[in-house]
Amino acid sequence: MIKRKGITYYKTRMDAQRVADTCIDKPILHFGELIAAKPRVVEYELGYAVQYCISGAYYPQLET
Repeated sequence: MIKRKGITYYKTRMDAQRVADTCIDKPILHFGELIAAKPRVVEYELGYAVQYCISGAYYPQLET
C-alpha cells in the first residue's frame, strides 16, 4: 500500500476491491451534493486506487 497526495494505492486489485466493497452506498459529497457511493477500482502506475464514483474523489479523501 502506497499513499500519495491523500490517495491510497494498493498493490493488488483484490486488495483495492475489498476496500471498494466496504464503501458501497456510503454517503459522499460529490460536486456539492450528498450521494451514495458507487465505488470502482482504477489502475495506475503506483497501483490500484478506489474511486468513490465516476469523476469523484478517491479513497480515503472526502469521506463524509
